[in-house]
Amino acid sequence: LDGDTLIIGVPRASQGAGAVPEAYVFVRSGSTWTKQAIFANVGGPVAIAGNLAIVASPIADGGAGPGSGFVAIFRRSGVIWSAPTQLVPSDPAQNQGFGAAVAMDPTRLLISAVRDNALAGSVYVFDAQ
Repeated sequence: LDGDTLIIGVPRASQGAGAVPEAYVFVRSGSTWTKQAIFANVGGPVAIAGNLAIVASPIADGGAGPGSGFVAIFRRSGVIWSAPTQLVPSDPAQNQGFGAAVAMDPTRLLISAVRDNALAGSVYVFDAQ
């Protein structure tokens, strides 16, 4: 939650075969919440700051094999959210779990990889600009 904008990640938005993750963005006007956007195929841990939202998919194939993970970055202009930019670590690895937890402020993104660094885990810091 940031101000009047809420983001919710849903790892399995539907049931059964073909279930896909999704993330939902809601905005508040007065006491009414309205769905502003749905981000498909991402839906793990989420964070939002201002007009920037991140949605992680730590068990997805982020380019280094199953479970390597990635984080999708969305930017809002007015009421329109951009197509996602995919963020992966500089040292991706299968089963790394990049994106298991995320946090952000207007200037930095913090993203964990729980099975990185000989299973000890790592936290990656990125510039939010």
